[in-house]
Amino acid sequence: MKSEQLIYSNSDGWVSRKRELGFSESSATLVFMFGTVELLGDESHYNFVRSKYPNAKIVSASTSGEISDQVHDEQNILVTAIQLEKTPIEVQSLNHSEVQDSYELGAKLAKKLSDHDLKHILVVSDGQVVNGSELVKGIRSETSNSVSITGGMASDNAQFIKTLVSVDEIPSEGNVVLIGFYGENIKITYGAKGGWDEFG
Repeated sequence: MKSEQLIYSNSDGWVSRKRELGFSESSATLVFMFGTVELLGDESHYNFVRSKYPNAKIVSASTSGEISDQVHDEQNILVTAIQLEKTPIEVQSLNHSEVQDSYELGAKLAKKLSDHDLKHILVVSDGQVVNGSELVKGIRSETSNSVSITGGMASDNAQFIKTLVSVDEIPSEGNVVLIGFYGENIKITYGAKGGWDEFG
């Protein structure tokens, strides 16, 4: 696996943050595009990323901040392009308007993924109209327990008005995206932390 990261800000435009040796833009398999609702809503940014990585699946989501290495940014777009040499992927999406029950939405999406040699599912979901707990239950109902599931929900910086998610198009509201990773060459690790810290 090889990767490249770009960051966009209104002050500096598009800037390369890092690029691994051997990475090829035309060979990029998967691109994550995270940023504010306002910036992702600008069609020119998606068009730039599409032209840069013509053969990749582009998954976009609005956030409350973007993390690169150990740096937390806000009011930017962070793009991470990944070149997977040995791991096939499959990307499926549905809009909440098509299946309004979150459990059924998750189950229907999971059914769309091929289950042969499936190792991991990464979920990127609208954060305003979808019930995340029920969505994951629905996905799990249609997948083997040996398949790990991770992911997250889009945000709008705590405005609670609208969130944006998409695959291969201008980000819009109500979308849920599943990315399936296949084969023996990918190893997935993950961690989670919850609860409250003392303050004052």
